[in-house]
Amino acid sequence: MRKPLFILLLWVSFLHAVGILVFLSGFLLTRTVLSEVSVCGRGLKNGCLLPRRYKRAVVLLIDALRFDFVELDPDPEPDLPFKNRMPIIEETLRASPRNSRLFKFVADPPTTTMQRLKGLTTGSLPTFVDAGSNFASASVSEDNWLLQARNQGKKLYFMGDDTWMQLFPDTFAEQWPYPSLNVKDLHTVDNGVLEHLLPEMKSPKWDILIAHFLGVDHCGHRFGPYHPAIGDKLQQMNNVIRDVISELDNNTLLLVFGDHGMTRSGDHGGDSLLEISSALFLYSPTPIGPVLKPSGGKDKFKTVSQIDLVPSLSLLLGLPIPFNNLGSIIPDLFSGSKPTDTTFDSVNEDLLLEALMENAKQVDRYLRTYSAVSSDLPGDVLSAMSRQFQAISRNFTFVSTGNRAALVGSIQSYLANAQSLCRQVWAKFDVPRMLLGLALITTTALITLLLGVVLQHSPGNCDTFPWVFYCLRHLNPFASVFAASASLLVCLQWLSGDLTPLPVSLCVLLASSTGMIAQLVAHGLPRWQTGEHRTMPLRTVHDLIATLCLVAHALAFLSNSFIVQEDSLLLALGQVLTSTLYLFCSRSSDASEGSTSLSTHLVLSLVLCRIAVVFRGCREEQALCLPSSFLLHSSTSFAQLGFPLAMLRLVLSCAATVALPMVILKTFVWSIFAHRRAVSCLVVAVSVCVCGHFCVQSLPLDIVDGLPGWQQVMFPRLAYGLVFVTLGAVYMRNRPAANDFPGLYVLLVSVWLLVAMLIGDGLVFSTCIMMAEIIVASRYLFSCQASQYSKSILWAILAGQFYFATGHQYDLPSIRFDAAFVGLHGEQQGFLVAGALVVTNMFCSQILFTLSLPLIASSRTSAEKPSVKGTSGGLRGYAAASIFFYLSYYSFTLLAAAISATVLRRHLMVWKIFAPRLLYASFITELVCVCTCIVVYLIPR
Repeated sequence: MRKPLFILLLWVSFLHAVGILVFLSGFLLTRTVLSEVSVCGRGLKNGCLLPRRYKRAVVLLIDALRFDFVELDPDPEPDLPFKNRMPIIEETLRASPRNSRLFKFVADPPTTTMQRLKGLTTGSLPTFVDAGSNFASASVSEDNWLLQARNQGKKLYFMGDDTWMQLFPDTFAEQWPYPSLNVKDLHTVDNGVLEHLLPEMKSPKWDILIAHFLGVDHCGHRFGPYHPAIGDKLQQMNNVIRDVISELDNNTLLLVFGDHGMTRSGDHGGDSLLEISSALFLYSPTPIGPVLKPSGGKDKFKTVSQIDLVPSLSLLLGLPIPFNNLGSIIPDLFSGSKPTDTTFDSVNEDLLLEALMENAKQVDRYLRTYSAVSSDLPGDVLSAMSRQFQAISRNFTFVSTGNRAALVGSIQSYLANAQSLCRQVWAKFDVPRMLLGLALITTTALITLLLGVVLQHSPGNCDTFPWVFYCLRHLNPFASVFAASASLLVCLQWLSGDLTPLPVSLCVLLASSTGMIAQLVAHGLPRWQTGEHRTMPLRTVHDLIATLCLVAHALAFLSNSFIVQEDSLLLALGQVLTSTLYLFCSRSSDASEGSTSLSTHLVLSLVLCRIAVVFRGCREEQALCLPSSFLLHSSTSFAQLGFPLAMLRLVLSCAATVALPMVILKTFVWSIFAHRRAVSCLVVAVSVCVCGHFCVQSLPLDIVDGLPGWQQVMFPRLAYGLVFVTLGAVYMRNRPAANDFPGLYVLLVSVWLLVAMLIGDGLVFSTCIMMAEIIVASRYLFSCQASQYSKSILWAILAGQFYFATGHQYDLPSIRFDAAFVGLHGEQQGFLVAGALVVTNMFCSQILFTLSLPLIASSRTSAEKPSVKGTSGGLRGYAAASIFFYLSYYSFTLLAAAISATVLRRHLMVWKIFAPRLLYASFITELVCVCTCIVVYLIPR
């Protein structure tokens, strides 16, 4: 049975992958990048466009420097370690108000470091799909102020995050890069920067010095902003700024800023307020401008966009503004040029007007050039903006003292309109390709559903798959040839990069898939309506309720509110379908004797699902939601919860880690497994290693960092090795009986232990509840006479519900990258292992529920004779039917996510809510396909 079933699963997985890639290739398109480079306009002696204000600049980029890390709080809460740790900023603002400026520095999402560096150097806007390249940075091909500085003969020095080396190769005269991806390492990069920063400050050889610190960002990823270590790091940065200020000369400008902020959990990547909020601080011994009047309203400091730094810094250093820039100069940096200025006089207005005009000329050149190579920008809007710029140019030529303020407002309005226009139309959609992808996803969903129906109604003959392979081999031999040829052609074209004839091969693939659906329906329907297997889908109440649950979940993808509250929706759907199946099972004649047992299982299942809600995380949009304290990192829990509660949590986590596997093995494995002692010893050893890892992670930071590298990763690596030994011993030597699953239970326990180690001691209790739900629900579903369709739909809903119960959400900030370093120490050469660890952490519920699918594959339904029970072929057929019904649920939810992204592609929340949910649905569907291939080899022989 395994070989034909495995081939079918590979085929379905391939169809899913092709449909997803085709759809995303039309949905997530990047903007057109122009290669033009700005040149000097006036050719002044001390500048290109305007006289330079500063000869040199020192750029201190403190990664993840959130604005409230810098802002002085006169009445801080005592348990916030990041408050008032950088007093040098406020001290300088008070002591030298003309020489210093502080702004709220707002980032454009996605708030990942590589995309922010591109925006901070080119002034261009990012696209959603750019987030995927954060871990595989490509060199910047656009014009940027680093390139402009090098072209003007300036020497650039760099030290810090090695991402700059990938983005700007051959740019720096001197460079000291340090590896950046080991988020467990808080000090290597920062200490390396400090080793070179102050000595190089004393050297006259450089013109622009850039130092990129990573300790604050890594501390956030590892512990979150509420750990005492974040306060130590901010204090260190405070001392660095103080030392640098003392070394500045009158011709040097200091810029201190962050590339993004961080969430309450210390992560970033999305567009929540805490993620996009950063700080920009400027200082020079030479006055920057007059004393600023306090801004009205609640906010004390003005807000500027990060891309606004690009034209501002370029003009201050006498450089051309980068060609692709869409930022607008920061007016407060050009409002005065004399130390005695205290009012906004005509001389200051002249400087500001000239700077704004040069900015407007650059944006006008960019829009005209962009519209010549791309049709993204609407012609009528572009014409209106062109007329607005021409009017500004005429007014600038004949400007008088009285209307300068009005002209300043007109130019700022023009720059804001240009930026708004590009933001609105930046993402262009290839609708025909999206529709072709939708067609492929639709046919794949129908194929998985029909395969499940065929196998459910022909379980005894599933070893040869008569309907499927009869259709493919005997009825129409050309269908298989077309499908194989189209698949090979698609793969070769994708590998070669020549996508021109791709739609032709995709249409052939779509035609062959549609033919497969027609053959399954035409030649399977007569057999389903004759003989003893006469039950059809939607003929029973529980099947109808299961279908309504699937439809309700699919329709929820059309509403951003329902996607935000998807955790509550799945909880309700799971409770309804569980109760419906219980009522059906309890009323059947064979189940009446065990009605008490069924009632117990029902109550336990419902209670476990309700308890699991305690461990949910929160999205930014869930204003009334409070994140669970169980989400706190091991070491952070001692600072936040206090020593007694944190120690109690640690002890109970270790106790659960040891006890749960032994209870499962003793109940379901020992009585029928010949090698129970060896397996028990191995499982206990893995449990001890997981507990050892919890204890190490709970130690204070200075103790953990002081341990040798091999001791920090010893317990996780031992656990990985022992798990592989355990599974090898089980599946190489064990031959389970037809109705017993000892090997499957051992696999579930082993995978659960790895999940517990990756997810942390706080959420171990959630994973224990998940395992208990799998055991409890599978026991009564296995004995229930309901169809495999209803059971599989419930199983998929429960998997989705426990995705939220393990603290995850379908948004970018909830990705826990710290799992990538469990058992790995130092910089990694590849991302395969680290990525697998992150995926296991995130999608542990889908993985465990998929691997446990055979547990719900009962050997008969209400329409079948009892004699089928115990038949090996029947049991395997029902397990195969469960697999395809389970896959069909994910296929149809993927289809719903793709349809919602298509219909709502111009929705305000498309990139914040709908696009991330589509990406998650795509990845989960492919992951489930991979896991079902593993399940095939776990079906008893």
